Amino acid sequence: RWGLRERGGGWRAREVEGAKGRGGAGGWQWVTGDSGTGKSNIRREIVGGLKSAGKNVVVVAKTHNAAMVAGGDTVDHFAWRHVREGGNGADVIWVDEISMLDLRLLQDLNHASFSDPPIQWLLSGDFNQYEPFFHSFFGLPVV
Repeated sequence: RWGLRERGGGWRAREVEGAKGRGGAGGWQWVTGDSGTGKSNIRREIVGGLKSAGKNVVVVAKTHNAAMVAGGDTVDHFAWRHVREGGNGADVIWVDEISMLDLRLLQDLNHASFSDPPIQWLLSGDFNQYEPFFHSFFGLPVV
């Protein structure tokens, strides 16, 4: 487990290199920071290294635009097609803009966690952006 947080003055080169190294080592990673700080660029480099190592990497994001920028698919489509309807075959799943996922999607992704061998998770997002739409559980707001 390892987290990387942008601290207002930009990413430190040592931290970025550490994130890249840990990306190939397995486990999960979390990258957070304000918009435009380079979270997606760091993840793209890590994903490139994982793919060149022969890993099957799935990239997902909540919105079509974020999915397109990240080079992947929407979480809704991935959850429907690969989690609810069967296996996904992924070694690594990068969830970009995770702060926009509602509880239903987080629950769907959680089901993918129980695969064997375990999936490596790469998570990135900015919790200073909009909250998820339909952010409720059995009709009650999630606080």
